[in-house]
Amino acid sequence: MSMPTVPDNATDLSDCLCPEGNYTGGRCWPGTYCPSGAQYPISCDGGMYCQQYGLALPNGPCDAGYYCNGSASRPDPQERVCPPGYYCPQQSATATPCPPGTMSDVYGATNETSCILCTAGYYCSGPANTATTGPCSPGYYCPAGQETPTPPEYNCTLGHYCTSGTDDPVPCPSGSYQDEILQSSCKACPAGRYVHLLLVALVTELNILDTGIVTQLKHQQAKV
Repeated sequence: MSMPTVPDNATDLSDCLCPEGNYTGGRCWPGTYCPSGAQYPISCDGGMYCQQYGLALPNGPCDAGYYCNGSASRPDPQERVCPPGYYCPQQSATATPCPPGTMSDVYGATNETSCILCTAGYYCSGPANTATTGPCSPGYYCPAGQETPTPPEYNCTLGHYCTSGTDDPVPCPSGSYQDEILQSSCKACPAGRYVHLLLVALVTELNILDTGIVTQLKHQQAKV
């Protein structure tokens, strides 16, 4: 059967020219369907495929792992494999981006579980990430799944320090202390004093910020 021809500047299916320039009817071709009363073949619906000639309705939904954005003639169009950073459930008309804070580097993902949490110590900004965006900023720590390098709920805590790419606050070592949040290093203990690490840990555990006990910890530091 002769197929319609397409002019160079065609932008729509209706621009196609039928054989002999006179469309008098016939079977719809793959990628289209013709319901009862159709005057012209209709492009297959997004998320569906139309595989045979003469269809009155689409064959069915496109396969998971692929997306069919109209005129698909098979359930698994090879030029429409779901790309990295996206996932495509069954009957997808477009690929769905992985949400911020996640990433995926695989082709043909079928659901959101393929979007894994961003690596701890790093962040994944915006949607459709295929890899981490960068390390967490100094003064912050990033558990898995962060979408910003400075998550406000993960300020580096008292008695700890957080360098770039930290996934958990690091305790200040003996001989040093930190009485401020958002710090990337610890302060050296003043001469004639030493740090009581148990007290530092208690202050941090109780989440006591700029209070009298912190002032005492900073200026008294358990005198020798």
